[in-house]
Amino acid sequence: EAVVSTQSTGEDGGGSAGSSRKRQRVDSGGVAEDSVAKDSASVAKKERDVTAELNWFYKQESGEVGPVSSSEMYRMKEEGRLKAGTKVRKEGNKEQWYDAGRIQFDDYID
Repeated sequence: EAVVSTQSTGEDGGGSAGSSRKRQRVDSGGVAEDSVAKDSASVAKKERDVTAELNWFYKQESGEVGPVSSSEMYRMKEEGRLKAGTKVRKEGNKEQWYDAGRIQFDDYID
């Protein structure tokens, strides 16, 4: 394992110019551990975002359909396949149904 030292200049708390040193650990492959951790966190966040978007259900004559992403709900509404009067709900809230005509699904798209 190697250690890489980087320098940056800036102002200290007293308002005068100063410099600070930051040490960064690097694994044997030359990749900063901090970078790997940030990349892993980014992937995990994207996975949560995708999962978080799959949170709508709607009622049809045949029963409840879902989960359906906000993007797909928006698309269905724009195409006229999801009409005003259709009951929709968010995942985790089985008690409260809303009129699809009153929901702005694009507000839920990242």
